[in-house]
Amino acid sequence: MEPSVLNRPFFFFLALLLLLYNTAAAAEQGDSSADTPESSQESALDLALKTITLSQGEGGFELWRLKAEWANILKQDDIIFLTKPRLTYFMEDDKVMYVQSDSGDVEQQKHLLRFIDNVRVTQDDKILTGKILVYDGTVKTMTMPEGGELTATGVEGSGNHLVWFINTQRIETTGDVIMHLESAAPEGHTPPGVDSY
Repeated sequence: MEPSVLNRPFFFFLALLLLLYNTAAAAEQGDSSADTPESSQESALDLALKTITLSQGEGGFELWRLKAEWANILKQDDIIFLTKPRLTYFMEDDKVMYVQSDSGDVEQQKHLLRFIDNVRVTQDDKILTGKILVYDGTVKTMTMPEGGELTATGVEGSGNHLVWFINTQRIETTGDVIMHLESAAPEGHTPPGVDSY
């Protein structure tokens, strides 16, 4: 069975909320036939939720959990816009990856999670930063199409296009690649902390 980006029960719950929201809005406004194009565009944003949590399971285990301070749901395009998304990704060998950004969105049909502005990915000693990150749930990759910077114990690098293959833990970068290698991490060096999840 193909894993969906979001749980079906969650979207059933969202559909129910949207139905209640639209029914209440129709009751307040009545049956007005004088709708303007502006009012039609405003109604495209169907629901806004504060403090939202989404998750996906695979093989009977939780694969990832996504939390956000706000979520604006655009029903007609099947998109959820997020404010301050925080992703916890559960990997093999009990490893955990964290992703955070200022904003982002979810496209259910395309199996995509997008993180935008001040993107930060941490996993063990690895820290990846950039402007945009796209998680593709079909092929299990995290891509920085506008480039990013990677730091890890003894390594610093950057490139114009980075792809993190999650299943194999391989990171590939292309375009103006710069890499600095150290024989050992500076004494007392610890990676900067991340926001709480």
